[in-house]
Amino acid sequence: MASVCSSKDCRGVEDANRASSCHRQMLSSVEAVCVDSLDRLAEASMASHSTLSLTCGSSASVDTSVPISDPNPHAAATADFSDPNPHGANPDLVTEVVNSNAGDLEKPPPPPLPVKISPVEYRQYRDERDLPLIMKIIDEELSEPYSIFTYRYFINQWPQLCYMAFSGGQCIGTVVCKLDQHREMYRGYIAMLVVIKPFRGRGIASELVKRSIETMRLQGSDEVALEAEVTNKAALALYENLGFIKAKRLHRYYLNGVDAFRLKLLFPYSGAQQQQQQAAIQYGGEDGGGQSACA
Repeated sequence: MASVCSSKDCRGVEDANRASSCHRQMLSSVEAVCVDSLDRLAEASMASHSTLSLTCGSSASVDTSVPISDPNPHAAATADFSDPNPHGANPDLVTEVVNSNAGDLEKPPPPPLPVKISPVEYRQYRDERDLPLIMKIIDEELSEPYSIFTYRYFINQWPQLCYMAFSGGQCIGTVVCKLDQHREMYRGYIAMLVVIKPFRGRGIASELVKRSIETMRLQGSDEVALEAEVTNKAALALYENLGFIKAKRLHRYYLNGVDAFRLKLLFPYSGAQQQQQQAAIQYGGEDGGGQSACA
């Protein structure tokens, strides 16, 4: 009986030892697995830190002013549109400023400052130094070309009938005329009249014509004649206001093919002179190609 018990006890001890050995082996395996996992985690963590260090280092070389810990380095330069008052300004003050600006927009702009224009001075032709000034403005303003011989024909023979207008030292207008015998009449003739565009509409052309007409009258002129393009409404109105009348229409008178009106100004005469004047008007007569630019 004892021997049997002993043998059972031995088997129990053996089984217990075997179980204890298996348990220790299991614990060793679990411990090995845990240690291996921890080692792998440590290596991964170290690798991650190394990558982060390299990335931060390269970023710092590009822009050292941006902190690495800031997840949004450009947030300071980006406006937060969801904030109704991003700058912390007083809403009442902002409204007041906006309303003030709106009031300024509704106000009409201030009137422009008046342009100071130099007074206009008139004088007769003096000498050859005036000739280039006259030729320049006539060539620029009139469509009909004139040669130097045409200018000299009028100005050299009748310099007292050539008037010039100046403003600020600049020649801005001129009138060129002649006065000679024409059949039974002593006729004045306006060959050229020019006022440059910026100075038109100020009565300068009328003043030039008045001065030349008065000189012709004082020198014994019986009448004054000229030609003007039928399309030059401003020149026709100017001469009509000075007392000129349309004597006849000259078809295709100018080189550009435009017709012309011959206009005449009649001075007061006695009865016999008036009859001669009317006969001369009906008969007509040619003086040359006059032209005006005085709109």
